[in-house]
Amino acid sequence: MVVVKNRAVKYLGEDDNKGYFFSGNCFIVKKISSDTSNLNIKWLNSANISKYKSKEDASNRIRQIYFEEFAAIRNNEGKSLYTFNINDMRFWDGPIWKN
Repeated sequence: MVVVKNRAVKYLGEDDNKGYFFSGNCFIVKKISSDTSNLNIKWLNSANISKYKSKEDASNRIRQIYFEEFAAIRNNEGKSLYTFNINDMRFWDGPIWKN
């Protein structure tokens, strides 16, 4: 996850002393092969947000997007496959990484 600080002029087209906004990107990919000379990845998801007033707000929104999206994935019994958010190390033990 990357959160960057941008001057308001980037979004508004003029410097009106509103200060800064924060934008964020998060990409989730799965490394398919362990061969480091030929990186083979599977694109799973990405989230892009912009115009948040603080770094914390931007970071929290990205986590919320991923939590809601992954929590909606159910197994055959109707139970959520993911019960942890991307900032929790237990997320990375989830079922998608074992396929």
